[in-house]
Amino acid sequence: MISNANKQVYLLLTVAFVMMTLGFSFNFIDFNHAKNAVLGFALIVLGLRILVQTPPTFIVPKILIAALPVLLLSVLIHGGGENTVTGYLVRSTSHYLLSLLFLLYFVILVPRDDRTAVVSDLLIAGALVVSVTTWIQFFNLVPTLFPTFPQYDQKIYSVFGNQNLLGGFIALAIPILVYRVVRESKPKTMTCLMLGLLCATCLVSGSRSAWLAALIGSACVIPYRSMTRTHHILGGTLLLSIVVTALLVPEATTDRLIHSFTDDDAGFHTRIWIWSGSLLMLKDHLLFGVGPGMFQYWSPQYLGDVLHTSFGANLHPNEIHTLQAHSTPLDLMLEFGLAGAACCVAWVVMILKIRKHAMWGSTVAVTMYASINTITHSTPHLLAALLLCVSLSSSPDLILDLSGKQSRILTASLVALIVLPLLALFGATTLYPSHQLAQARQSFASPDDPETTLTKYRHAAENAAALSQTHLEYGLLLLSDSPEMALDELSTALSGIDTGEVYLALGQASELTGDREAALRFTEQAIYRWPEYYPGWEQSLSYHDTKDRERAFEEAGEFLNGEQYRKLVEQFGSL
Repeated sequence: MISNANKQVYLLLTVAFVMMTLGFSFNFIDFNHAKNAVLGFALIVLGLRILVQTPPTFIVPKILIAALPVLLLSVLIHGGGENTVTGYLVRSTSHYLLSLLFLLYFVILVPRDDRTAVVSDLLIAGALVVSVTTWIQFFNLVPTLFPTFPQYDQKIYSVFGNQNLLGGFIALAIPILVYRVVRESKPKTMTCLMLGLLCATCLVSGSRSAWLAALIGSACVIPYRSMTRTHHILGGTLLLSIVVTALLVPEATTDRLIHSFTDDDAGFHTRIWIWSGSLLMLKDHLLFGVGPGMFQYWSPQYLGDVLHTSFGANLHPNEIHTLQAHSTPLDLMLEFGLAGAACCVAWVVMILKIRKHAMWGSTVAVTMYASINTITHSTPHLLAALLLCVSLSSSPDLILDLSGKQSRILTASLVALIVLPLLALFGATTLYPSHQLAQARQSFASPDDPETTLTKYRHAAENAAALSQTHLEYGLLLLSDSPEMALDELSTALSGIDTGEVYLALGQASELTGDREAALRFTEQAIYRWPEYYPGWEQSLSYHDTKDRERAFEEAGEFLNGEQYRKLVEQFGSL
């Protein structure tokens, strides 16, 4: 039971968490940038609240004592690396630090006895509000809030910009409500209605991993032997409502199940390919990993490498640029090496110790979901996992023996010397460059004034903290009219993006500037990463001398299907 004296503080924490979760804007290229911005401002408000707390107590959770050195040590190790992209490292580190600071404030403001109840309320409140916005989008009630994008295949992208993240976030709260329902002889009507809403939202998200997480997490908290007739009736009603919902939206439910693990299951096959390449990366960077945020730089090379192994013939590649390994344990090990592996082991040990805890089901759900998805890059999911950890941990917090004056000085210093500079760094290196690129893309999507689009891209690229993607897109725009300038921009992009796309563009720019040898070299790098991409082979063969095409034909035959290979031979000559 939450103590009455702290309800105001807990309401503030809940509002901060919910507002962070709801934060999104099309004025940034990633909805998570908006969420981190909201989180940063929330940290300022919470810091001020701690200053007026009587008496202020400075508490540090053990998870922060363990996680912060791992993060900072990784930054020190990789910060001066030859292949480290400073922008990725800074942006990822800022993201982690903002979440860890929220965790610190949470522990200071919430006594240990209240943490389970407060975390439960935070997750349920966040899931309910997200569910409401999801149904607003589903029924297209406010089209200006959630516009439809014909080229985007996810009908319900919600406040996460991704239906899989939507389903996963909802799935974390479902076991908490199931726990409450099955432990009341006469479950409250409101609790049952909330559970029904979350189950329906999770279902229409179309996320199979979220369904699995919610199902397994809920199954872990049901006391099967003490179930009453009321519970069986409620369970049957819920199951019937789930079946009805599934029949009403078959494209997001039954169709997804029918195509699971078949040749048409793009999500499954893409994951197998990504995991295979990630394991190759892990083998080369086992000790210290590649550094925070650096997976996206290395992934194109290793996903290409695995296609050229004996196992590559069993994989189904495509031309996506994956920014994460689609598995949180893999991501942690790839970013932090053995320290990341130790974090995974510690998490497993923790959840095995708390099987009778009220949050056991939710912890199992987040573990299940995180195993086949990355949650560390999404602030709401990352915070949910961290908050679950502090609510479940039996390790005593570190309580600093300070006077009231000393605690206030330390809290004020934390806000002034860490939170505010961190928020400024985040704004300069992430938020503003993201906004500039988003504005340029919006101008490009409305091509009434091409000069305005070029101006926006030029200004975005001139920013010292410009995203590598900005240089790539600006280079592509300049390719036909200004190949020399395009070559400069694309070369700059190459320092942060290693995809087939940038290599193909560099090949075209080099050919247009008269360097045919460089054009061939860049294009071969592109098809190494995208060996099943037919236009890449066309471009490569167009740069080969006729006598040198035999080897290229042999390599193409290993990856292209019969029809594509015949077409290539007809176009460029036979062996």
